[in-house]
Amino acid sequence: MMSRVVRVWSALVVMTLVAACGTLAPLQTAQVPPVQREAVSRFEMQGRLAVSDGRQAAFITIRWVREDRGDVISFDTPLGQTLAQITIDANEAVLQEANGRRTAAATADALAAQVVGTSIPVSRLADWAQAVAGPAASVQRRDELGRIALIAEQGWLVAYPEYASPLPAAMPRRIEAERGDTSVRLVIDEWRSP
Repeated sequence: MMSRVVRVWSALVVMTLVAACGTLAPLQTAQVPPVQREAVSRFEMQGRLAVSDGRQAAFITIRWVREDRGDVISFDTPLGQTLAQITIDANEAVLQEANGRRTAAATADALAAQVVGTSIPVSRLADWAQAVAGPAASVQRRDELGRIALIAEQGWLVAYPEYASPLPAAMPRRIEAERGDTSVRLVIDEWRSP
């Protein structure tokens, strides 16, 4: 008699556990399609740039104008005093410092290091500011709207902790890039593109 009660009780417990497992199964959520972006060829951006190499840090305001004929990147102190300007065209990049000194180079990356104190990837920064992963980049994570949240590119980890609005097509508001001891933080205050 006792064994029959135990068998019935055991069967009830097993059925209860099976039913409970069915109700605790994770709900299937719909996959959000990834937001696809292409870099625009003309824009005007204004923001605040913080760069650190682990020993020293620079805090600069940046104004970037990209047009068909090239780019002009102005670096100012937080109080508005011009530090330098980099002009980039198809042939070269030229750094014009506030003291009048001019330096030319094949790319803007090395020239920007003279302004901020450490090498930063200016050649990639325009795409990063638009949340566009380059051909050498891999998307590591996307947010709940399908926008890029983290990419890895040429040793850099580039995070997007904030976008300008909750719309899927919104532009990034804050970008944080790190490689080794070097960190680059960009807060975009204004963005315009035709």
